[in-house]
Amino acid sequence: MRNVFSSEMIKLKRSYIGYIHIATMIIYPVVLAFLLGLNKYIKTPQTVMIDFFIIISIASPVMISILAAIFNDREVKAGGYKNILSTPYVPVNIMLIQVMFYILLYFCEIILSFIIYWILLRLLFNIMFLPFYYCLLFCVFFASLSIVQYFMSFIIAKLFNTTGVLIFGFMGFILSALSETVIFDNSWTVVPWAWQIRTIALFKTNIVSNENQFVDYIILYIPAIIITIVIILIVRKLFKICFK
Repeated sequence: MRNVFSSEMIKLKRSYIGYIHIATMIIYPVVLAFLLGLNKYIKTPQTVMIDFFIIISIASPVMISILAAIFNDREVKAGGYKNILSTPYVPVNIMLIQVMFYILLYFCEIILSFIIYWILLRLLFNIMFLPFYYCLLFCVFFASLSIVQYFMSFIIAKLFNTTGVLIFGFMGFILSALSETVIFDNSWTVVPWAWQIRTIALFKTNIVSNENQFVDYIILYIPAIIITIVIILIVRKLFKICFK
């Protein structure tokens, strides 16, 4: 695993993917913090959390699909995934580790972006947040809900190339945006693109301050865990077929 991660880090340094991640991680929280800080509307610990995460929820499907498209294009141009097939390890395992690498990158991006956002709003505009440890735990929970999107996007890119995965990402963008409406009130728990944006309900109704309501709401994400595991197993099987 360490060799695969090291290899991906080297590839990132040689491509613009890494620079896109760094730029996004810095520019997004800085711009949003100043827009909110200079705005005159009343800001509560709940609203500043909603403002930060709702945009990421809607944008993530497209960003993940673009990343998967770039990854697939790189591997195809390198000789039809020759870098993976030529290793002494099981190709499907190498592929899954590479997907996990980009998932970990997403986790780091979410956490570091939020820290920048938190620092700017607290120090420059004296805006209050929920307890910092809670915010970090929420960042981890929020980012974990993207795992299924990564696995689906990477297998779609392998099966249907750039066009297919970009269409898939745009579909996810639409579904994520619609998931905040009443259309998905009864079905959002089984729609992967709804999981992230629905987390903002924790702040909208101030569930955080009510322990019983908080636990009840988190329990609603049990189907998400089951669906994620099932999809990972299906994706693994499909990659195994692709690399035969």
